[in-house]
Amino acid sequence: MLKAIRGFDPSFGTVFSTYAVPLITGEIRRFLRDDGMIKVSRDVKKNGYILLRQKEEFASKNGREPRLHELESVSGLSRDEVITALEACSPTLSLQDRIGSDEDGATIADFCADKDVINDMTEKMALRECLNSLSEEEQKLIRLRYYKGLTQMATAKILGMTQVKVSRTEKKILQKLRDKFL
Repeated sequence: MLKAIRGFDPSFGTVFSTYAVPLITGEIRRFLRDDGMIKVSRDVKKNGYILLRQKEEFASKNGREPRLHELESVSGLSRDEVITALEACSPTLSLQDRIGSDEDGATIADFCADKDVINDMTEKMALRECLNSLSEEEQKLIRLRYYKGLTQMATAKILGMTQVKVSRTEKKILQKLRDKFL
């Protein structure tokens, strides 16, 4: 609106709304195209639309959808470029979108995993990544103590350490994991 106010020139003899409405509409379109939540370059979008046309042409000629390698050869793009371009052109779906034409039918969210399950999986993946960043000796100590459930004494015998050394090392490892994980 401010851009329209600043750019409006009444000497052209037009009403403000005649000037402002197309300008504001264009700015909104530009924002949604260029400044959306997910940034997709114009080249990727262009490739996607070209691929969609090529997909339709292939389907009409051959009576079936093209396979990925066929799209690669038709378009001259790499496998990753084809996948990226097609994903960029795919419509965004809401978890509340209905599946099928039934008004009271299931939503996409109904088929998604429970939030708690997803959170647990995410935390396990993050923990696994943190554990993989530890040294081999630190990983072995954690495996013995927390996965095998051994005492500090039993762990010390296996690793050739004292119980006090296991305790201190374990405390350092746990602090390191907390720092990385949180």
